[in-house]
Amino acid sequence: LRVLVDQVASLTDASAQEWHANLCGAAFG
Repeated sequence: LRVLVDQVASLTDASAQEWHANLCGAAFG
């Protein structure tokens, strides 16, 4: 279970960074 959680966390971390960059790009133009 721990390994699965770590895998999901690393996957979502990458997409979260991309989402955050898009959000900041939209917010700060």
